[in-house]
Amino acid sequence: GNFHKLKHDSKYVVISIDDVVDIDEFNAVESAKVSIDFYIMMYMALDNKKRIELYKTAMAIEGDNASFISTQKPLYSIEKYDLTQAVEIVKERIFSLISPTVSKDTLLVLTKIFEKHNYAISDINLDNGFLNFWSIFEIFSSNISEGGKISKIRNSVLVIISNNYYKRIFTDLFKNLKTVLSKDDYLYFTSKVTNTDNDAIKFAQIVLLEQYSEERQKLNSALIKNPKLRSRIYLLNDLGSNVKRMYSTLNKYKDRVSWHIARMYRCRNLIIHSGEKDSFINPLTGHIHSYVDI
Repeated sequence: GNFHKLKHDSKYVVISIDDVVDIDEFNAVESAKVSIDFYIMMYMALDNKKRIELYKTAMAIEGDNASFISTQKPLYSIEKYDLTQAVEIVKERIFSLISPTVSKDTLLVLTKIFEKHNYAISDINLDNGFLNFWSIFEIFSSNISEGGKISKIRNSVLVIISNNYYKRIFTDLFKNLKTVLSKDDYLYFTSKVTNTDNDAIKFAQIVLLEQYSEERQKLNSALIKNPKLRSRIYLLNDLGSNVKRMYSTLNKYKDRVSWHIARMYRCRNLIIHSGEKDSFINPLTGHIHSYVDI
């Protein structure tokens, strides 16, 4: 069709929004831009991208007619970035959030959270970044009626982060194993577990289950140059053999997070009420960012 008329570098992609209905080509482009803005906003939040940048040049196509249009402002300034690498994954993650069952109110809350998140990761001022992350806590816990502000935030955060604590541990372990294992070793270990197609779950079973003790020994041998990973596998296997200890470890983690939230609240009050900066603002911002991403 007319897309060949829109010249662009091979490192860029053309984004097409179909079936836009508006009064003229200029308004149609602006309408399409709103959809792209929303997509990019969520992509930045989900993948922690500080800058996703697109040209402000657009082309409105109606039948055989093509009109070049410069939007009133670019979505973001220009940077070489190839969206094709992540489009399918991001679409799946976003569509899982914006399903037909999601209410308008929920969508508005998500939009506010994504906006605050993107402001936080884009701002070079740590105080502003920290306060934007903290405001996400307040937005997220605003529907809880009982308790004070810090209590509502603590309860909301602890429920979420404790719910998938061990899943995150094994996901992180899997990412490290996938990086350091040779292709042949990786294929060998994943072929030994046949009750699931999920490779992360396969390695979790090798680490935890006694029936894979032989594979676990071979995995330790394959990691001879990675003592930290070997140690983690040993500790997780030992922990997994005792349910009470797993529960106790989870509770200790919740206690540490609860302490962190109280410390973050003090930091927030110090910035807002005194205009002062906590000496640990850097690590605190890192911690609050990780909790928000969870």
